[in-house]
This record gives sequence, structure tokens and C-alpha cells, in this order.
Amino acid sequence: MSVFQELVWRGFAFLMLEKIIGCRERAVILCSASLFAFSHIYFRSVLIVAGTWLLGWLWGKNYWKFRSISGPVVAHYLVGFPFILFNYMGGNQSWSLF
Repeated sequence: MSVFQELVWRGFAFLMLEKIIGCRERAVILCSASLFAFSHIYFRSVLIVAGTWLLGWLWGKNYWKFRSISGPVVAHYLVGFPFILFNYMGGNQSWSLF
């Protein structure tokens, strides 16, 4: 799942935003991070959406600098896999804050 999301948000979205906004690093990264966070609104948690925005911004900076999704894919997997284990496999539901 993390590979697909990174292809969409760091690959496709970056290319589209660069065409729409131009090659303005800050604007492209902020817009991409915002779209990435909004795509996680189904968790219904302010903290998760805010954290997702921050991670989207960090992974966007990484993608802008290196133009490779391998770093964001690995980081996304390392963050997402434990979340899936704890939240969806009967673990502690404390992730659902606010």
C-alpha cells in the first residue's frame, strides 16, 4: 500500500502540481502534503491527519531533493506497518485520538 500511495502523492501529484503551480519547491511540497493528509481523513483523527501532513511534508522534501520515491516508500512502510498491526489486527485502539 505504501508503494502505491507514494507513487500517487510523491510521483503523480508532484508532476501535476509542478505543471499547475510551476517549479516552486515550497508550494508544491505544501500542496502535496495537504492532499496527502486529506486523503487520510477517513481515520477521523485530528492528530493522525496532522501527523500525516507533517510526514507528507518531510517525505515531499526528500522527494524534491533526490527525485526518488525509494526513501519515502521505505519510511511510509516503517510508519504504516506498525499502525496497521496495532489498529486493525485487534490491538490497542489508542491511535484514534480526538
